[in-house]
Amino acid sequence: MIQQQTSEITKTEDKSKTLSAQISDHFEELHQILRQIEDEVKKLLEKEEKKVTEALQTNQSVINQRFMENKEKEIILQSALEIDQPDHFLQWWNEKGFPMTNNMKQKAGVKPSNTQYMSRVKDLTVLPDSLFLGPHETHLQFFVWKQMLGSIKPVPESLTLKNPGESYLKVSPGGTRIRQADRATGLYKDFNPGTVSVENFQSGQHYWEVEVGEKPDWTVGIKMGTDKQRSDILLHLKHHKGYVLSCDGKDSPLSIRDRPQKIGLYLDCERKQVLFYNADNMTRLVQKNYSSKQPCCVSLVPGVYLDGKNSDPLTVCSYEFNTGKR
Repeated sequence: MIQQQTSEITKTEDKSKTLSAQISDHFEELHQILRQIEDEVKKLLEKEEKKVTEALQTNQSVINQRFMENKEKEIILQSALEIDQPDHFLQWWNEKGFPMTNNMKQKAGVKPSNTQYMSRVKDLTVLPDSLFLGPHETHLQFFVWKQMLGSIKPVPESLTLKNPGESYLKVSPGGTRIRQADRATGLYKDFNPGTVSVENFQSGQHYWEVEVGEKPDWTVGIKMGTDKQRSDILLHLKHHKGYVLSCDGKDSPLSIRDRPQKIGLYLDCERKQVLFYNADNMTRLVQKNYSSKQPCCVSLVPGVYLDGKNSDPLTVCSYEFNTGKR
């Protein structure tokens, strides 16, 4: 027994080293993806900078050219002030002054008595900075997150919910949502039907995410066995009790600080464990072992109707990255 226990300790230590290397490999893959996306976004920035800068520089060239032209005119006009001989001034006027000032006049429909001169800056504007990367500037982390998800495997699995044909229960086409049906009266106000997944699981590890939102009453969990001999592990939010873990009908209250919008459900058929997570921040809520050898299925109960205050659905979140959609 000592030798066997020593062997198990060695196995644990070796497995820890293997997992540590595996974790490093996984994070290196993520780092590579991030570096690649970073390079792509920076190239996009460089391209946009070049486009905007070229437009600004072209406009600046027009302004510079107009400035130099005006500077030449200013020098020519300034030179007239230095002429102290009338005949020299007349010569200057005929050769330089009159042609230049005549070209500066606005001639269309203007009488000689109302001579006006064209503005040399009226049609000029200073272009503002317009560099903008759109969502890559304001929502960069979200866009990167969506790109990264396309490379992440495995992802939460999809499920198909059975439609039990219950009049007070509505299952969406495709079997991904379930809610209590709207009702006009208060009859059966405490009636709390639910359904299970079409799929059964007896091996491997599986993870799902169920959106519960702000619902005040719901149930998410695992059922095992047949209708005659069935056991279950269920996480409830009961509007009058708070969070409760139910195992084969026995309730245990839970202290959960943050109110999850999504519940992560992890089923390990090899180790016979069920774990519940706050899928918003991936903190573990509770873990429970089971002994049943029967196939498992996911159980969802949308909760009591509460006069319409609990009519929102439970939704099985799906991630379909091969089509670029979620």
